[in-house]
Amino acid sequence: MTRIKLVIVPPEEFGRMASDYIANRIIDFHDRRPMNIGTATGGTMEGIYGSLIERARRDDALANALQTVNYFAMDEYVGLDGDHPQSYAYFMRSRLLEPAAVSTSRLQLPNKENVEPAPGAGGCISMYDQMMTDCGGIDLQLAGIGTNGHVAFNEPGTSRDSWTRRVLLSESTISANSRYFSDPSEVPREAYSIGIATIMRAERVVLFASGKNKASALERMIRGRPGDDCPASVLTLHPNCTVFMDWEAASKLRPY
Repeated sequence: MTRIKLVIVPPEEFGRMASDYIANRIIDFHDRRPMNIGTATGGTMEGIYGSLIERARRDDALANALQTVNYFAMDEYVGLDGDHPQSYAYFMRSRLLEPAAVSTSRLQLPNKENVEPAPGAGGCISMYDQMMTDCGGIDLQLAGIGTNGHVAFNEPGTSRDSWTRRVLLSESTISANSRYFSDPSEVPREAYSIGIATIMRAERVVLFASGKNKASALERMIRGRPGDDCPASVLTLHPNCTVFMDWEAASKLRPY
């Protein structure tokens, strides 16, 4: 039996309620130390960040707390400059940091240099993973799920022992991401991505999913056994994982 918590909300309330979930975690943590958040991107997160900004504009406690957070991005495309409109550096700056008046210096992303093994760390732990550890570890890891069950850019077949590294993207992921590019040939074929082991080391994980196109992947994640064919399914082994979804994403989940 999984240990994850399931939160199912109406589609029209998804963005607001998901952002409130994040905001409450940030505010509750604010007095302890600068919070470390692992950030996700994509269409689902765009709406959530938009709602988070709306609340911050009328909630001084949240606005102040956002200023002190350390943001660690899950992934970034190989070959895209940080100013490219489809880079995840640009996504985070334009959708969250700049609207919230947060210094972009608080954002870290995996890149060519920091995915190299950390000196003296042993194994495949990267410098990016070590950066998170040196800051106190990820307190709240945000995540999404791909239609093929990927989380970050950990495609099916990824080992649960994987750390941050350079990865090849699957054809289904490339196809899904092509909608953001004017020419499908422009979609990068590789990315830098945190690993499954990176995600599992976070203190708290919350995975967000909306829309019927995510229903099959969520069913596999939640109803099936954890396995490399659906990397997100490994999150069901995390001691503090919440899956936050709308009715459409949850449409294939049925009581036993």
